[in-house]
Amino acid sequence: MCDKQVDVIVVGGGLSGLFAAKLLKDEGVSVVVLEARHDVGGRTLTVRGPGFDYAELAASFVGKHHTKVLELAEELGIGVYKVKTDLKTTLYAKTGKRSVYAGTIPSTYNLVDLLDLNHVMRTLDDMSKKVPVDRPWESEGATMLDSMTVQEFTEQHCWTKFAKMLTKIAIRSIYLTEPHHMSLLFLLHGIHMCGGLEAMTSVEDGLQEMKLDGGSGKLCDKLGEHLSDVITFGKQAIKVTQDVSGVTVCTKDGGAYKGQRVLLAMPPAAVARIQFEPDLPKQIKDFISVEPMCHSIKTFVFYDRPFWREKGLNGQLVSENGLVTFSVDDTKPNGKYPVILGFIDGDHADEASQWTREERKKKICEQYAAEFGLNEFLSPCGYVEKDWRDPENMELTRGSCVYSLPTGILTKHKRLHGEQFKKVHFAGTETSMTFEGYMDGALRSSERAVMEILTEFNIQPMNPKLGSIQEPQVIPYNNYSLVERILPTVPQFFMVMGLFVFLVAAYIFTLY
Repeated sequence: MCDKQVDVIVVGGGLSGLFAAKLLKDEGVSVVVLEARHDVGGRTLTVRGPGFDYAELAASFVGKHHTKVLELAEELGIGVYKVKTDLKTTLYAKTGKRSVYAGTIPSTYNLVDLLDLNHVMRTLDDMSKKVPVDRPWESEGATMLDSMTVQEFTEQHCWTKFAKMLTKIAIRSIYLTEPHHMSLLFLLHGIHMCGGLEAMTSVEDGLQEMKLDGGSGKLCDKLGEHLSDVITFGKQAIKVTQDVSGVTVCTKDGGAYKGQRVLLAMPPAAVARIQFEPDLPKQIKDFISVEPMCHSIKTFVFYDRPFWREKGLNGQLVSENGLVTFSVDDTKPNGKYPVILGFIDGDHADEASQWTREERKKKICEQYAAEFGLNEFLSPCGYVEKDWRDPENMELTRGSCVYSLPTGILTKHKRLHGEQFKKVHFAGTETSMTFEGYMDGALRSSERAVMEILTEFNIQPMNPKLGSIQEPQVIPYNNYSLVERILPTVPQFFMVMGLFVFLVAAYIFTLY
């Protein structure tokens, strides 16, 4: 018995699945969208409430090079605004030292620290440019790079605790995991896809520069309205069968949907939970079966007024010591609902998930009070959080929220997730070769998968943007200043200083 028969079955009602369904529907292709949850959104989940208006519990930031998101937002009538970056950021080290600084580079009284940080960032950027975005396993020294963790790289290349600390915080903030869990080759590949490490770690002029007015969930809400007649909720796909007549998708509640093609718009860990007949090739199975190492608890602490601004602080915290690794001022652009958005990531999230919600709230407020140096943080008026390893997400996606790979996977399987398997197509940000892990990557993956399907159907797209897809797209790196480019490494600095001391001593000796 078949519940519905269409041209294409889209599995997943997140951003990539809905956008793909819209593109297909606009081209006259009949679709059905199967969503396991009871609402659209996926990893753009946005909740709303009377005490805070809305809170973006998942993907939320946009950069100027995220052209696909910005174009879709404009098409759907959604405005954007810049994250507050004026005033000063706070850096709190494990030693208890608190530094307050303006700009993107943390202040330090130690010149050697800054030289080391500049060197490691330039080194990673330079190395990443040599990793082909579409075939990273073919880069020079790929086997060595894929056998080394990011932690091992920093231990070998960073001379100071300061540079090691900020590298660790960067990895934890971007990939929600620890540096010892991640392949160096995977990191370099990601840096190249996103236009450099500075852009990935920066708010101003970086990939965290803007947000969508009303929350990122509005993208899916608006797309969902356009697709309301084809979305079916509470439908968790458990089996995909291919034969000469087409594809059948069976759902956990006993449903069956037939089509000519199926598009799986979901994380690799979720794809791994589906039974395939015929079975997926071993290469694909092994690749998608990698256990997700990411863990993130996204927290929102609300206050009666943004008192930190009165003290010259912008609400950004970079912390080595506390639960929250990174925070930003997430107050609405109209000034309402003052809030600090904080990320508990990696091992910190593993630890914090064992506590109660109230215990986490208390510890976060205590951290903010201590590290910002303002006791007003101890008196919040509201709190919202989302643990991406809660029972629902563990069942559906094994807790996967951001994708990363350990050592040995890329060079062993020599593939990227997303390659078509007969009548099965893959979308989702993990399948993109530009801005993987970001909303923009999700949209790009949808366009690519839709073009695969239209090609199989011998349909020439009416949408001119589909006919001019450039994947991967070269994303320009932020330019280093002349000073940053000519600064010496730590060994070079000490060599120059040693030579200088020697010449001064020799000159003084000649005087006597």
